[in-house]
Amino acid sequence: MRTTKSNRINVLDFSKHTGLDEERVISGFLHASRLGLFDLTWNVLCPGCGGVLDAHSTLKSLRHDDYHCGLCACGYEASVDEQVEVAFTVSARIRRIAAHDPTTLPLWEYFKQIFWSSGVDLNRESFESLTEEVTLDALELAAGEKAQLSLQLPPHFVIVFEPVTHSTQFIDVQGEPTRERQQLSLIYNKAHAPVGTMVMRPGPLRLSLDNQAGMRVLPTAFIAAEALHQLIGKRKPFLTAKRMLSNQTFRDVFKADNLNIDQRLKITSLTFLFTDLKGSTALYERVGDPAAFDLVRAHFHALLEIISSEKGAVHSLVRSCGVETSKTRSERVGARGSSRRC
Repeated sequence: MRTTKSNRINVLDFSKHTGLDEERVISGFLHASRLGLFDLTWNVLCPGCGGVLDAHSTLKSLRHDDYHCGLCACGYEASVDEQVEVAFTVSARIRRIAAHDPTTLPLWEYFKQIFWSSGVDLNRESFESLTEEVTLDALELAAGEKAQLSLQLPPHFVIVFEPVTHSTQFIDVQGEPTRERQQLSLIYNKAHAPVGTMVMRPGPLRLSLDNQAGMRVLPTAFIAAEALHQLIGKRKPFLTAKRMLSNQTFRDVFKADNLNIDQRLKITSLTFLFTDLKGSTALYERVGDPAAFDLVRAHFHALLEIISSEKGAVHSLVRSCGVETSKTRSERVGARGSSRRC
């Protein structure tokens, strides 16, 4: 596995390129994570730009309050349906890669490996277009350093975005072009400053940058035209938290890492199926407890196989009753039809 593919591995993309079954791939990575080969992360994503707004090592650490995207200037409630990505990174105990120390990554590799999620489909051609066609300028600014950029503002909206602190300055470029040099100063610190907008005219701009954040920052000036939206708007499927919650291997291997009752995370669609073994009480009375218990256990074993084959998970079993979930209604219907025959 190449180094660039060892960080935030998209297991659905991995399954597609290797031709392996998705459920087996997910189970394999989960077991490997349990053994310490990979680190599992829960990344809250911006649905607009696909950026990672926050990364969590456990599901329990997700917050129910809004996550803010500076690049899109929007706040989002963390929905586990499509806004929480589950990704895998090779453990530093197994092999160290550059992403384990993000401060060593070159500017564009930081965007690619740290800021944007594994669901943003950036191939080599689109990435070259991003760095050359829709970027006015970009630089690495070490802690405590100051710098100046000389930009030529086009007649388009411009975004000066910094991916480490998630600070953003919008420049609304409008009016007649000017030859006079315009001035703009930005200070980066650890506080997430509110997104601001400046109105300027097309023409020369001297952008003064002051890094007071105590860490390296990567200010980048994007042209917010259609080309940028098309580039970062290309997406590919990724493993969501909702699918993980309905995965039997996750529920078996990571039993402690489930949602707390007070987390109140948003789930817009999750199908629950309740089953009950009809006549189980009479069965115990008719054949006796040991024999009846063996029959009920065989029933649950068959039920578990059916639910797993329909990409669902069994949440709890109490005597002759079971509670299962699946991410889509069609999978639940398939499981219900099969369970009637077991």
